[in-house]
Amino acid sequence: MKTLPRPFDLSKDNHRSPGGGLLDYANAVLNNTLHAEPANVHTWTYTPGYGVPWQTRVHHGVVAMRDYLTAQLGHTPTIAVLASVNSLLGQVSEAMATDTITGNTTLPAVDHALQWDPELTAAAGYVVASIMEWPGLPRVEAVTRTMQALADFYRVKLTSGTAGARGKIKTMENGLSAFTSGKTIRSKTVKAVTAAYDAGISYLGQPVADWPTARDRLHGSSELEEVSKHARLLRLLNATDALAWGLSDSWDGDSAYKDAAATVRAVLAAETLTAAQQPPETERFPSSS
Repeated sequence: MKTLPRPFDLSKDNHRSPGGGLLDYANAVLNNTLHAEPANVHTWTYTPGYGVPWQTRVHHGVVAMRDYLTAQLGHTPTIAVLASVNSLLGQVSEAMATDTITGNTTLPAVDHALQWDPELTAAAGYVVASIMEWPGLPRVEAVTRTMQALADFYRVKLTSGTAGARGKIKTMENGLSAFTSGKTIRSKTVKAVTAAYDAGISYLGQPVADWPTARDRLHGSSELEEVSKHARLLRLLNATDALAWGLSDSWDGDSAYKDAAATVRAVLAAETLTAAQQPPETERFPSSS
């Protein structure tokens, strides 16, 4: 299945219904604010539970809407999935990237593009990539590389004016200094990363499967949880993705991905350049601010 709708932009070119109130309503969804529901908005509610994840419900809704509008319009429509926070879109995107079986129904994968903050998401990706290097590195070097990548993530936030980022960076640096010098570690993040390394991690040599294995080590502190949420926006959908190809070349044939962080950095830089030179051709998932 392949959809090739036109680009969707909430901020301009609202040609479809300039007086229908859809743009204002969509912006209210993004900003999580109350707004009167336009007459041409259809609401679909569901009860949580019953063994069906909410992400699957969204997948079902998108497929049903696409089929309905395709029949009405005679061509594949542009569909935008909106959410008030980026982490929700990441989960929806993961669910819709593959065929999903729910009951007696198989929901087909939906080819789409996820819009996110490229710098911050890339910085989170470098953290995940550093963890893919762990089995091939000594303990101190492995933890140091990951902590430096974590600090760099918050440096990106600092440049965007995020309050508190400077303090988090300082705490991480102090914790890393204590770790390398054998002193008492006070940083919860450094303790969590060290514990994750000590617990061990093994990879299959298959980037699509190994990426989430590395990403799942990002827990144990609020800083790690935040990075994990952003890392979920950077996905390896299949073995033909540029990231998957690059990481395949980094596999040492035994247990680790050598220089995985540098590989991810190079791939993302190349894809950013390519994206800047080509017009979008796939369905857009606008990210929240």
